[in-house]
Amino acid sequence: MTAIALEFREQIIEQVAHGRLLKHISADLGVKAPQISKHLATDPEYLQAREIGAAARLERAYERLEECAEGEIVDDDELGCRVLVETRGNLARAREAAWRDRPHLDYWRVG
Repeated sequence: MTAIALEFREQIIEQVAHGRLLKHISADLGVKAPQISKHLATDPEYLQAREIGAAARLERAYERLEECAEGEIVDDDELGCRVLVETRGNLARAREAAWRDRPHLDYWRVG
């Protein structure tokens, strides 16, 4: 299945850089994520795309948290509380994943 990783290398790297998770990309291609990541694990462009993608996901999580705090995406208090709690959890997971993937980037460490 490494042929998939080779055939769609540019598209995979572009989507990863935009913050799309490899499990979703691989599902679209009809393969499992490890079949792609194993092949691209030493590709410098793929590694850079992972850093950029982690930053993009973290930025989206922060934006969503701000939208929740400002009441821009809530219909009522119950929904607002649920969305805010979910967003805080998403932000924490995004930060943790970014730190795990690229510990040399100190700006992932918050607090």
